[in-house]
Amino acid sequence: QKTTKDNKRQQETTRDNKRQQKTTKDNKRQQETTRQQENKRQQKTTKDNNTKKDKKTKIGESQPVNESIDNIGQSELDIANEINQDELVSDQLETKVDGELQIVDEDDLITANAIGSASWSTALCMGAMLGGIVVSEWGTDAAFIIDSFTFLLSAIILIPLTIDQKVDESMKGPIFRTAAKNIKIGWNRIYNDKQLLRIVFAKSSWNIGGAGIAGVFLVLAGAEISGYGAAFGFGLFFFARGIGTGIGPLIARSVFKDKDKWPSLIGILVSTSGIFYLFVGLTLEFYLPLTVLLIIISHSASGGNWVLSTVLTQSWVEDEVRGRVFSMDMLILGTSAAISTTTAGYLVEYQNLSLQTGFISFSIVMILCGIIFTLWRPDNHSQIT
Repeated sequence: QKTTKDNKRQQETTRDNKRQQKTTKDNKRQQETTRQQENKRQQKTTKDNNTKKDKKTKIGESQPVNESIDNIGQSELDIANEINQDELVSDQLETKVDGELQIVDEDDLITANAIGSASWSTALCMGAMLGGIVVSEWGTDAAFIIDSFTFLLSAIILIPLTIDQKVDESMKGPIFRTAAKNIKIGWNRIYNDKQLLRIVFAKSSWNIGGAGIAGVFLVLAGAEISGYGAAFGFGLFFFARGIGTGIGPLIARSVFKDKDKWPSLIGILVSTSGIFYLFVGLTLEFYLPLTVLLIIISHSASGGNWVLSTVLTQSWVEDEVRGRVFSMDMLILGTSAAISTTTAGYLVEYQNLSLQTGFISFSIVMILCGIIFTLWRPDNHSQIT
């Protein structure tokens, strides 16, 4: 019996030792896991701090402060000085931007922009088709009345929307003087970053040829579709355009995952859009469903160009001047669209330019713009000098 008890005690001691060894191993694992997590936190903190420093230095990038007074807006210098003088306030502000004020995380920008483009395209599809039907059945007066009520409905939906934001003091003052000053600030921010300078012209590189096609030739082509009526015809083509600009960004989000390659892809997408519009011109009177398909593919490429360039601009530009940079983006975009549509309208009205010739010539312009955009690399030249 004594031997049996001794054996039991020995077995219990062995089990206790095993438990202790297991506990020791678990503690080691836990300590190792804790160390790894702490290292990751430190790496993330270091990365975030470096990102903040990069954002702060971009405002007066590649110029001494004394030399930059004439080249950048006074408000940017105020922001830079404020950041240098009060790091704590700046860090708190950026934390708030990263937390409460930020609508979308940077990793989700491509998804958010793709969804936004898809919703805009859905509205374009529905509006174009319904507008064509309404005009065909009840005339333009009814279409304008119905359209005005849709704007009222949109305003009512947007009224409850509130987004916290910090308004720069430089945005206050006489409207025209303030506008001119902020345009200058936006342009100086763009010009001092050659990489950004190139991307800002991404949308206008498509618009130089594409606005004339979409705003003039596509409308006239829809009006000449036999058997459907003019309103339904260009409504159909704009419906195809809406589908393309909706699915293009979604495809770009799924296929083009390497963000470093986006700047090189933008010019290719512009030329691709031009190539398919060239096919539209060559097959315009051949088969209507084929024309609709080609328009969808062309605008899928242009939609990808739009979203990729927008996300890059959102990622590269700091919060303080992002709105002014995008206003310059829209100014360049609107100017190129005005030039393209005015030229197209003049050629059709006064030079008797045919639809097929118009599609072909303006699509060739679009292809050339995509090639020029691809070859134009001011950022590389800046690095060399």
